[in-house]
Amino acid sequence: MKTSALFLGIFLTSSALIGLEAQEVEQMGSWYYQASLDPITDMNSSSSFTMDDDEKWVLGIHCSEGDYSAAIIIHSTSLNGSLLRLQMLAETWKRTMTWRTDQSEPMTENWLTAKSGLIVQKDRALKFVEALILATDRIVLRFGHSAATYTVVFAADGAADAIGALNACS
Repeated sequence: MKTSALFLGIFLTSSALIGLEAQEVEQMGSWYYQASLDPITDMNSSSSFTMDDDEKWVLGIHCSEGDYSAAIIIHSTSLNGSLLRLQMLAETWKRTMTWRTDQSEPMTENWLTAKSGLIVQKDRALKFVEALILATDRIVLRFGHSAATYTVVFAADGAADAIGALNACS
């Protein structure tokens, strides 16, 4: 799956939270779920996502053609519409991502960089998604760019249901 398609899927689902037009989004605990059908190819795809408490970051899982993709992206409203700032971030993201769920051991991996965040490597996506499904309390991600390091906490309630609903990966 192309990186831009993943970010488009996550953007469309997260846009529903701020009132932009998108397909119906179902809330499951702290997570959201959206299914869609490509109008050209009739391909089934779906996304689940959550936001941190400050609504600056979106953690999204996308499923298309039976494959999972996962990414963390900066929410567009936290940039105050600054495309220049987004471009500057895109040039300075570090690939290192450390993550853990609940009280599990932290995992450090190299993720792929994109304009608005980081994407888990395709060969590691299933392991990451499985950990999210098993999480009961929290999901913690630590990552950064040349000027800052971020530790972002996401609630796990609803993750298993929202990710389990990803019908394109069932």
